[in-house]
Amino acid sequence: MGAQGKIVPRQVTQLALSFDHRIVDGELGSRFLADIGALLHDPGAALAF
Repeated sequence: MGAQGKIVPRQVTQLALSFDHRIVDGELGSRFLADIGALLHDPGAALAF
């Protein structure tokens, strides 16, 4: 919900990742997507890396 309890439209996107589960563990892929999502949410955080 937006300001004052009103529903406001916003832009949303989905991120997906495809990899070979024989080589890469699913948890690693999940953490990678979470990190990318956090950087997209706060681009200034990329300067900390």
